[in-house]
Amino acid sequence: MAKQKFTLMNEPGADPSEVISLKELGFYLKVLPDYLQKDSYPADHIIFIAKFFAKTMKGGLNKDSSKETHFQLLNLHSEKRQFWDYDLFKSAISYYCHEHLNKKYHELAVIMNGRLIKWDDDQYFD
Repeated sequence: MAKQKFTLMNEPGADPSEVISLKELGFYLKVLPDYLQKDSYPADHIIFIAKFFAKTMKGGLNKDSSKETHFQLLNLHSEKRQFWDYDLFKSAISYYCHEHLNKKYHELAVIMNGRLIKWDDDQYFD
């Protein structure tokens, strides 16, 4: 997929948050603030989790020490969903992490149908 130009907008309301959007594809990914992140979500939600591991003294990654940022896919039943693929999700999350957190995530996971799955490069979205 060609490089996309994402927009970050602030969502007003009782729980203000940021939303990564690509309006021409009807794609909206909500960045969940820390206090709204959960260990489990309803089965009808799709949540992406970017994991950031701490570095060891030797420069490796300590997988026992990590931070996470959760992203909730909005407008799940959009008719434009047929144009969404792994690269779109990965690009949107990479955009947010690089441009707004100033770091690169180390691992990406998804919670789909209530199950946590490590997200691999050959994963597809249906």
